[in-house]
Amino acid sequence: MYSTFGSNNLIWQSADEVPNNLWITGTIFSDQVSMFFTSSFFFDHVLNESSFMSKIIPKIVVCDVKKLELHGQDLSLKEYEFLTASGMIEDFIFPSTLIKEENGKNVYMETILECLPNVKSVLLSVQIPSFSSVAKAEKICLQKLEKFVLRSVPHDFNFEAMLVFMTKHKYADIRLNVSQGTSNFPYMSNLQKYVDQVVQEGSIQHPPPLISFPGQSEESKTGLMKLYSHFHD
Repeated sequence: MYSTFGSNNLIWQSADEVPNNLWITGTIFSDQVSMFFTSSFFFDHVLNESSFMSKIIPKIVVCDVKKLELHGQDLSLKEYEFLTASGMIEDFIFPSTLIKEENGKNVYMETILECLPNVKSVLLSVQIPSFSSVAKAEKICLQKLEKFVLRSVPHDFNFEAMLVFMTKHKYADIRLNVSQGTSNFPYMSNLQKYVDQVVQEGSIQHPPPLISFPGQSEESKTGLMKLYSHFHD
């Protein structure tokens, strides 16, 4: 379904039927059921392929969206850079969506964040890229960031770089959920030390980070939740 600025709606059965020269503002959203764009248009389609968004992008001439939410899509770095080129995105949600270099490798976290200078809220899950290094994480500065959520973080994630990013953005509500599995993953003890320190300091000057990981002590889980509750009281 396509909605113009007027009241008329047009319906298509495939991406090939969508017209060219699209000017999109507001929101781009897609999941495994539907895709819509506002305030320019709404497209309703069963998304049974990860390349669906890639078929729409060549039809877009202007993309001035403030919310970008894509589920289960595969994008090239060039396609991602096109969607974010306006620098206007405030809400960024990418569950199970991959962004790849031309050589087929996944892009690093810093590459994604560098394209989001005005972002306020970030949510990534399942397919989560890592920072390439601590130095790269240190260079990222998202001055408007309010919320940063990573769900199902893999055990080989660069947690050292992530903690540097968290410290630099301590004014934001940061939530980190590590994938379940063996509790003996390489950075477990370091995460436990970090969480224990946060709980011991007991500061609620900024939002306490909510961190969960396999093997985490129950005491630290309870302590973080209490701090978080006190901050929001």
